[in-house]
Amino acid sequence: MITTLAHNSATNLALTVVKIAIAFVMAPVVVRALGNHDYGVWEILGAIIGYMGILDIGIQPSIVRYVARYKALSLDDQLRKTYASALLFMGLLGFLVFSILITWAFVAPDILSDGNSHLSKYSLFLIILAGQMVVTFPGYVFDSFHAGYQRYSLKNAINIVSSLVGCTIIYVLLLRGGGLLTFALGNAIITWINSSTYWLLLRHPRYGGFRLRKQFICWRTLKELLGFGSQIMALGVAERITATMDTMLIGLFLGPIMVTFYVIPANLLKYAHGFISSVTLGFMPMFSELDARGDKAVATEMFLTASRYVLGFALLFLTGILFMGAPFISVWMGPEYAQSGTLILAILTFAYLIKLSIPFAGRFLTGIGHQSVLVRYGWQGAVIGLIALLVLINPLGIQGVALAALISALVIQPFVLREVCKHLGITMYKYLSNSVFPLAIPVSLLAVFLFGLTRLFQVISYGTILAIAFTGLVIYVASYVIFATRQSERQIFLCNVKHAAVLTGVYNWLSPYVISDKR
Repeated sequence: MITTLAHNSATNLALTVVKIAIAFVMAPVVVRALGNHDYGVWEILGAIIGYMGILDIGIQPSIVRYVARYKALSLDDQLRKTYASALLFMGLLGFLVFSILITWAFVAPDILSDGNSHLSKYSLFLIILAGQMVVTFPGYVFDSFHAGYQRYSLKNAINIVSSLVGCTIIYVLLLRGGGLLTFALGNAIITWINSSTYWLLLRHPRYGGFRLRKQFICWRTLKELLGFGSQIMALGVAERITATMDTMLIGLFLGPIMVTFYVIPANLLKYAHGFISSVTLGFMPMFSELDARGDKAVATEMFLTASRYVLGFALLFLTGILFMGAPFISVWMGPEYAQSGTLILAILTFAYLIKLSIPFAGRFLTGIGHQSVLVRYGWQGAVIGLIALLVLINPLGIQGVALAALISALVIQPFVLREVCKHLGITMYKYLSNSVFPLAIPVSLLAVFLFGLTRLFQVISYGTILAIAFTGLVIYVASYVIFATRQSERQIFLCNVKHAAVLTGVYNWLSPYVISDKR
């Protein structure tokens, strides 16, 4: 179990690293190729399509949970009913979204225009998005089935290859004069390749031999999926409001150009959040399996230990972004984006710190079937954030939008922690003392180091950024091992370091000096 979990988390992490690297390389090229208006249009359409995604009524995590559960109980017929019923439902949803976008393309494409571009450009853009949506919704079923079987390494390998190849082609085309249509078409092709590959694998006998067959379409199974998923959908709506209301309302109140100035610094935090989410992704089906078997003690210990490690990763990234984010944006995108984004980065860093303080809350509560807690507090957080945003956006601009996210997190997360601890059967203090407090010294040392170096040196190149980041990483890892791990964990860590040193020849090189010191 632990080996599978570690392998899945590692491949999820690898995929996220690749996607973040692609985003960093692509972002300057995309912004320059599309221009501030079209890039703002792309972000706004992404938010709108995200809202369309909630039409699936939360069926994706529902599929993952039930596939993991049925697999653990060896209910093969129920797995096939789940596949056929979910695929029919999602195929119909894909056609519905396709119809909406096609209608928009022919009736009102001028909504997207800046007045200087021909309307046919935006019509074709919407048609390309419509073609992407046809396969996106059925693709959710294929992706969720592989996740339920915990085949994260397989689907991640496919995703990495298609992303690298596809984005390389898009990159070259954008440098040669491509614009919004080129970018949209490239992303649509990548989606088609991924979904088609996942589908073909599921058809193979080695991966279950799943088919969309009439005898396996079962209303009762679909009702079960939608019953569980309806709460996930409610949570998804709340999360979607929280995640995209900033982009949409900035576009509405301040214009598409200001979206770009907000999104660039905000995306650094979203990349960090995505990185952490990828590490926790494989735990949801694992918690579901443990719940099915009644292994609560194992689940609690796994939750506490894994939270300390994952939160340690989160604090490393967030502290780095807090002190190095603005200099990085200046080198990466330009000083004008860094100047407007410095305060946004600081505010959002603390907002994400609070959100990530319980990294497994969603995975655990969904896995044990208590997602209603997430729904309740998710909606309360969304409403609080929306009200704060509407109050602050006019007087404070895009900085007020970031402050609204911080206010929402400050109000809601303590209540989420209380509910999680109640279902784990532990006190809030036990969680904090096991998973949070041990990280105080490593984070403080890293913060002091980064603060001092950014004041001593001008950070004006990638080389300087990498040098500071690498040194900070070494300091953080060393202090984490000393202050934030148990003795048994330190012994395992030192054994692994010694093993790596032997494999690389470093140990043999150092051994004469070690021996002489002992003498």
